[in-house]
Amino acid sequence: MFSRMKINEHTIYIFLLGILAGIICMRCMNYFRESTKKVPQKEYIDNFEYEKECLVILKRLELRNEHFKCLDKTAFWGTDSLSTFPISELCDEKKLFFCFSEKTCPPCIDTVVDMLHSFFTDDEIKTQIVFVSPDYPVRLRNDCYGKRLLNLCDKKIGLPIEQEEAFTPFLFVMDKDLHIKYLHIHNKALPQLTSIYLEEMRKIW
Repeated sequence: MFSRMKINEHTIYIFLLGILAGIICMRCMNYFRESTKKVPQKEYIDNFEYEKECLVILKRLELRNEHFKCLDKTAFWGTDSLSTFPISELCDEKKLFFCFSEKTCPPCIDTVVDMLHSFFTDDEIKTQIVFVSPDYPVRLRNDCYGKRLLNLCDKKIGLPIEQEEAFTPFLFVMDKDLHIKYLHIHNKALPQLTSIYLEEMRKIW
C-alpha cells in the first residue's frame, strides 16, 4: 500500500509539472505574439533568441537541483544563534523557501517579494514563506523585507546552484525527507514565469 501511495504521489507530481509546463508554453506564446506587434521583426527575433537561451540555461540548472537531498543542517532565525534547530523542523508543514544572495541584483529580489505579496496573504508570508540567504548583512537579518531571515550555521543549504558566487534567486519546497521539490529559478528576462510559478504553487498549496 505504501508503494502504491508513493507511485500515486509521483504520478501527481509529474501531472502537475506537465500542467505547469503547458501553461508556461501557452503564456510565453501569447507574450511573444503580443511582442511582435510592438517591436520591429529583427529586434523581436533578437529578444526571442536571448530569452530562449536564458530559459534553456535556467531550466538546466533547475533540473540539476530538483530532487536534491539536503542534509539536516542546524539553523536559527535572524541573529539569534543561541536558539538553533534542525532544518527538518520546518518541513513538518508546508513551507515555500525563497533563497537569494546579497550579491544578487536588488531589483530581482524586490520583484520576487512583490510577487509573493500578490499571491499570498500577509499571514501566509509570515508563517509559510521562508527567506534564506548565505551572505545577507547581519544588521538586516532580523528585518529582511519584514521577516526574520533563516540562517544556516554553515551558511548554505548545499544545493549545486549555491556554488555560484552570485546565484540567481530561486524558490523551492523541501519535503519531510529533505528532498527539494518544485524548484524555480527567477528569470530576470522573463519575470512572468515566476508569476506563473507562484500562481500554480498557490493552487496546490
